[in-house]
Amino acid sequence: MLNILNCVVVEHDLRLVLLAALICFLSCYVTVLLARRALSGGGKARLLWLCAAGASGGFGIWSTHFIAMLAYDAGIFVGYDTELTLASLAVAIVLTTAGLSVATYLPDRRAPIAGGAVFGGGIAAMHYLGMSALDFSGRIEWSAIYVAASVLAGATFGVLSFGFCFAKRQNFGMRAGATVLMALGVVSLHFTGMTAATIVPEAVTVSDSTTLPPHLMVLLIAAIAFSLLFAGLATAIFARQAEEMSNKNARQFALLVQGVSDYAIYMLGHRWPRGELERRCRAQQGL
Repeated sequence: MLNILNCVVVEHDLRLVLLAALICFLSCYVTVLLARRALSGGGKARLLWLCAAGASGGFGIWSTHFIAMLAYDAGIFVGYDTELTLASLAVAIVLTTAGLSVATYLPDRRAPIAGGAVFGGGIAAMHYLGMSALDFSGRIEWSAIYVAASVLAGATFGVLSFGFCFAKRQNFGMRAGATVLMALGVVSLHFTGMTAATIVPEAVTVSDSTTLPPHLMVLLIAAIAFSLLFAGLATAIFARQAEEMSNKNARQFALLVQGVSDYAIYMLGHRWPRGELERRCRAQQGL
């Protein structure tokens, strides 16, 4: 635990760590909101909500990882291989979507457990594939214990988060709990995984033909992440307002129909002879 704390406080730029944490929390909250929309929907609408949740969550988690990576001071120049970097993004989006789909479509109480485990595995796959994208003069030595602990932390918090997110009883507290647990899964996996890595400098030539400038990556990733996440948040809010408005209109229409029916019965009761309305109602019920 002290090693992880030392990794966070001493070996990282805390300003970028806070930026990564903000993106992480926002992306997890948007993912939870969109996942709940998917769960309440059906057909193609459910699939579209799941894809939106997977894309927002996957990109947000990936952004958290790489901004936190850029906050890490390795003591040497570090670049990032473009192909592996983009591959890690694809893995994050695909496996986040897969985890949410498993938790949504499987007709079993254990579906959130399976979905959360897939989600946690996706975070781990994205993290270590992203680590392999590092391009620097040296090599990485891994601590097997910390690697295993990072994967276990991501899976555990992922399962707990999905348990809150896909529970039948929903309120703000359940959504907040799902968001916090999901964010803890991402953050704990990342920093435990970073603690597992020891960079050993070597006299190796670094190719700069396929690397991205680190400072440019921070600005680019943060700008895209905030744009995408705010778009997802706005979509979820507008969809909820539209649903509430539709339900309100349906209730008002039902009241209008009931009022017209009551008025018609009242008028017929005055036109027909005494007892005729009751006889007709009984005859109608017998049909």
